[in-house]
Amino acid sequence: MKSSLLSLFIAAVVAAPSIASASVAYAPAEPESSVVGRKHKDSAVVVSRKKAKATDRALAKRVRKSFEQDHALDSARIVVFAKGGTVTLTGETADDAQIQLAEKRASAVPGVTSVSNRLTLTEGGS
Repeated sequence: MKSSLLSLFIAAVVAAPSIASASVAYAPAEPESSVVGRKHKDSAVVVSRKKAKATDRALAKRVRKSFEQDHALDSARIVVFAKGGTVTLTGETADDAQIQLAEKRASAVPGVTSVSNRLTLTEGGS
């Protein structure tokens, strides 16, 4: 009888840590509702980024169209980027007057909040 009681006690002592770890391993890392909420939040962020990029592309397109409408401006080598209302002009122009005109035209487009003018003179320009 003592040996069977001792065997039962040893079995309980050996099994206790594995039972405790099994209950810890079973506990979910996050509640299901927070996982769903995070997925929804991530998709909302993706949608807002897509909308922002579309808005930026549309603004850059309006600036380029403004350049095309001004026949005094040679915009063939001007690249227009837009982000959050800020328009960046890069590329080359023939003279300082073209650089100033490009900046003036860009800043007059509705939706433009600031212009970063990084235009340079072409080789041999004045």
